[in-house]
Amino acid sequence: MAKVAAWTRGYADAATALCVMGGVFTLTRFFPTVLEGGITVLGAEITIGIGVMGVVLASMAILVALMGNEYLIVIRATRGGMKRALRPYTVVALAGGVGGLVALLATVAYPAMPGIGRCLCLSLSTSISSYALVGLVQLVAITAGHGAMRAQLLERMSGWEAAVREAREAEPHESNH
Repeated sequence: MAKVAAWTRGYADAATALCVMGGVFTLTRFFPTVLEGGITVLGAEITIGIGVMGVVLASMAILVALMGNEYLIVIRATRGGMKRALRPYTVVALAGGVGGLVALLATVAYPAMPGIGRCLCLSLSTSISSYALVGLVQLVAITAGHGAMRAQLLERMSGWEAAVREAREAEPHESNH
């Protein structure tokens, strides 16, 4: 079960995107009346792409605000360092931007496309949007994890400071006579 949970955390966004792509393609292919609302869906996906990028930017700002000197030392000591810590944010922002761009281009081309082209455009655009949205959910967990880790670090540092203070107070004082 632990392996399934680990796989889900690592690939939930991609698995969701593939399922959505197949589902939307099948739905639009077998029920062509769904294609009539394609422009509306694509317009919503443009908005989703822009929104995802905004939320990721805000999440990165929170992460950077959490990074005092003490937390930067911890992050730099981990495998991949700061670059690895920021990678999920970059990937989700990229997915939002690409999803919004694909939806925008599909919106422009949609009226001139045959049915199969519309099916492909809607399924591709919707799958990228779903990837970005699931990625946002994962970023919430990642950002919360960083916050919890920093709080734990600060708590330990406070304990260390108290221990150092107690040790200093317990030392015999030298007199200046």
